[in-house]
Amino acid sequence: MRRRPLPAELGEVFSRAQAIDAGVSLKRLEAGDLTSPFRGVRTTSPALDLISRARALLTVLPETAAFSHASAALLWGIPLPRLLEEAKSLHVTLPAGANTFVRDGVVVHYGDRPTMRCPAGLPVTEPAATWCDLSAGMVVDDLVVAADDLCYRSLSGIAQLEGALRVHPGRRGRVAARSALPLVRAGSASPGETRTRLLLGRWCLPEPELNVDVFDRWGGWLARVDFLWRSNQVVAEYYGAVHESSWSKDLTRAAQLEDAGYRVVVITARDLGAGANELRTRLTRMMCRP
Repeated sequence: MRRRPLPAELGEVFSRAQAIDAGVSLKRLEAGDLTSPFRGVRTTSPALDLISRARALLTVLPETAAFSHASAALLWGIPLPRLLEEAKSLHVTLPAGANTFVRDGVVVHYGDRPTMRCPAGLPVTEPAATWCDLSAGMVVDDLVVAADDLCYRSLSGIAQLEGALRVHPGRRGRVAARSALPLVRAGSASPGETRTRLLLGRWCLPEPELNVDVFDRWGGWLARVDFLWRSNQVVAEYYGAVHESSWSKDLTRAAQLEDAGYRVVVITARDLGAGANELRTRLTRMMCRP
């Protein structure tokens, strides 16, 4: 049996109430070609990814609602611990005193937060406020990773993070956030670089310059390096998974740096774990050499 076409104005995602107002019958809303990711919502194709699910939920959310916490972080592209990154529930914040909103698969928070539109066009808590909300469920290192990312991409700055924390109404996570802020730097370009930098700090090594250009003695550009100890002529590069496709190019760049008088240390995920002692010994020795 051929199903009756839906009104074009409904689009691919719509609420049950919108469909009824458009003249769609209740029987048609229960047809097998429609899916229901949330109570009162219908979509013409499965809403599987975060943005699709958020857009589906938006059709039944109050106008004052905004995606927040881990959901906002993912919509902003902020790196999260795997447990939060893979969580299925959507987090939403409503203003303090708003009517109760309940849906399966949705965690609702109440409080006043500054909001804006993310690149996907969805209402979300502002980046600095999102970071403050995350502090209730993340350890210090993870908060530094998130804050470094916000600063590197100019979505926020350290002063903005400090200001947001001062006015943040929540108490949970304040200690972790306050501990994280002095460790935040604007120059770390990836979670691996941030975690490396934090480890170097715990080893009491001199703080390096981050993501800076290096030139040869004639002023010719050689590379932009992850870590530079200029007075020691030492360069360290964090090689994550993204470097697997450019390994040959990276090795050539390292050779050029060494030809120009720099000592180059390549750091991988192993060096942040099982190989940490060897890395610490090598870097410490290099810092002591003239």
